[in-house]
Amino acid sequence: MAEKLTQSDEQKQAKAAKLLPINSYLQEYREQLGDGSLSYRGLESGFKEIDQLISGLDRFILLAGRSGAGKTTLAIQLALGVAEHKIPVLVYSLEMSRNEILTKFVQAACHSGNYMGEANGLYANTIELNGNWQGLDQVSKQGLNESLNHLDKLGELVYIRDSSNGIPPILDTDATRKADSKTEARSIYRDIEDAKTNHGVDKVLVLIDSVQDIVPSSNNQVQAEVKTLADLTTLQQKTGATILVTAQKNKASTTSVDSYGDVMGSMSFIHKPNTVLTLETPREMLRGKGGGPNGGLKADQQQTLRELEANAKNGQHKPMALQVLKGRFTGTGMLPLSYYGAWGFFTAEEDLNFKDFYDRMEGN
Repeated sequence: MAEKLTQSDEQKQAKAAKLLPINSYLQEYREQLGDGSLSYRGLESGFKEIDQLISGLDRFILLAGRSGAGKTTLAIQLALGVAEHKIPVLVYSLEMSRNEILTKFVQAACHSGNYMGEANGLYANTIELNGNWQGLDQVSKQGLNESLNHLDKLGELVYIRDSSNGIPPILDTDATRKADSKTEARSIYRDIEDAKTNHGVDKVLVLIDSVQDIVPSSNNQVQAEVKTLADLTTLQQKTGATILVTAQKNKASTTSVDSYGDVMGSMSFIHKPNTVLTLETPREMLRGKGGGPNGGLKADQQQTLRELEANAKNGQHKPMALQVLKGRFTGTGMLPLSYYGAWGFFTAEEDLNFKDFYDRMEGN
């Protein structure tokens, strides 16, 4: 069953079917050029350094990283910033429950509002195990309350679907077109169109965590991946939404010298998105060229990594890097980051104690 086209769509389709000279499109092209009012090509996340690096969240972005590298944390932090700019956000959490994602939003909101100081935040266990405890310390209680109040004010702009009702189809099907608006058996496409209508906007951010989870099992997994990435591209083009997906890296990423090959899956995961970002952990930043024992790391480097992991559990940061592997509109680049994993946020700061970590990334 073909989707009914609006008059505008019919006109565009008829025009696209013809072979027309370039001057047939110049007026339309000129009218959609920027008027100088926008700073970035894409949505502003409020994470200034990342916005500057990739010119905002634009079209179709893939954020890859190893398990535990902070992909979901960074994606949620960016999504919260987009919502703070009055843009609806749809979160499809296929690895975590709705409450787990809410905890990450609370942590990001605490940092965003600076409710507990620049280098402080809320532990997940503090929120989930002690959030209603009368004996909770006053600083944590205030940070939690302020964060929840902040999220409540943004509440109408942020939507979360977890996998409790199954993985939603990306594009419309006969079943999703007939689905009642109250049911969760709906397509991502339909959710986007509803959000645009409900909020009277033409911009929406869609966060899918993670992209590998929406690829159906198949005897031909590469073909399934190609179709999924093609559907996501079609979704972006049909709705005009910004699509941000997280992706896993291969286990071999700690010793690999091929950053493109680090991203798990077929080359479609690199080819289709407009922007491909990778989070580089301290181990990856120090990885040896060509591998070797312990990933090419020396004994003192191994000890440094162990100390970093131990300190991170107590709220200290780890040096990280955000690498732009592919920037269709902005080119490649690297941004030093500090990851406060226990408190659920990133900052754009280069710890000079680990300058050699970042220098290695610059030299990759």
